[in-house]
Amino acid sequence: MKEVVICNPLRTANGSFGGAFKTVPAYDLAKTVMQRVIADSGIDAGTLDDVIIGNIGQPSKRPTSRVSAIYAGIPLHVPAYTTQRNCASAIQAITNAYAAIQAEDGELFLVGGTENMSQIPYVVKGAVGSEAAPRRVHRRPVGGPHRPHLQPDHGRDGREPGRAVQHLT
Repeated sequence: MKEVVICNPLRTANGSFGGAFKTVPAYDLAKTVMQRVIADSGIDAGTLDDVIIGNIGQPSKRPTSRVSAIYAGIPLHVPAYTTQRNCASAIQAITNAYAAIQAEDGELFLVGGTENMSQIPYVVKGAVGSEAAPRRVHRRPVGGPHRPHLQPDHGRDGREPGRAVQHLT
């Protein structure tokens, strides 16, 4: 097995729902980190084999990974794709890069995750038509009609998953 090394781990400052980052799209948060990682590491962005970004709340049909990469100045010939695995999207992105390296599908990957929960759409249960009287508003990725049993902050140790992941490094 090949040795895989994570170089230059970096993250944005933690924000809170409706806080200072509420108007900053997820792709802009990722762009800022990508630019800094590339600058600090001294790599030529054109030599990247792939950009893999975890994100669950893609605001449009354009993949967050591609938009972030373009805005970060990564050349268009470098492929990019987005993973979506709810609270583990960034971990899935890392896992995918590791598997690609082991399979000899590349050697240099820019990998991470991005989200802005303040910009995620809401689901109003029971709201149908103009006469609906909703009682609760749910953030779509957390609960919603497809998984109402999930609650915010459902990490095993009580920490939010995004904050708990920084303790892995």
